[in-house]
Amino acid sequence: MRNEQNQELNSYQEEKAKDAIRQGHEFMTLLETYLDFPRWGFEVSLTDFSQWGNPKVIFDAEWYRVSFHFSKQRLQMQDKLYIQYGRRHAPDFTATIFWQGEECHCWHHYRWRPIEFLDGLTPQEAVDQEDWPPVPQAFRDSEEGKRLAVEYQPEFSLRLQSILWEQYGERLFELFDLRQPDLWEEYRKFVEEYYRLTNNKPSNKNPFPPLYKIC
Repeated sequence: MRNEQNQELNSYQEEKAKDAIRQGHEFMTLLETYLDFPRWGFEVSLTDFSQWGNPKVIFDAEWYRVSFHFSKQRLQMQDKLYIQYGRRHAPDFTATIFWQGEECHCWHHYRWRPIEFLDGLTPQEAVDQEDWPPVPQAFRDSEEGKRLAVEYQPEFSLRLQSILWEQYGERLFELFDLRQPDLWEEYRKFVEEYYRLTNNKPSNKNPFPPLYKIC
């Protein structure tokens, strides 16, 4: 009896693992449908299809990285896609590292601090901005944006990402380029001042490390 149960368990685990790999390949196809990775010098550096329903892929260019992490929900319309940028020292599976003696966030969401900075806003203007920045807001208000927002959030995020790559191109990627320390320091100060101005918001209170600690 015990042997039969073990065989059933092993069979279930094998099928689960195969399904996770299948989901991972489908996820990769979805990414490549919307984003032209070779055009921007990206190559796959990590594929983690080991967790059922949560495939993760990281693409590397020479000096920066971009991570895509899918989260399958009970209902397909609730599936999530998390996109983050990292400088070349960002590790595969850790959100923070110690840099110059301090713990700091090394993976960065593309919304909205990088876009506000590239748009030339001051930290105060970014705080006062009620809507999304103009480029993503225009997509959000478009017929395509409205449709994808309702139909499938991951596709909405990827289409928006493709628009941002077209609009900002190398300017976006250079922000995370280790060869651009002066630009990064300017951006770091922008982020620090932004969070200083918003430190009264409940969502920004007491994170560790503080949200403005970036590297």
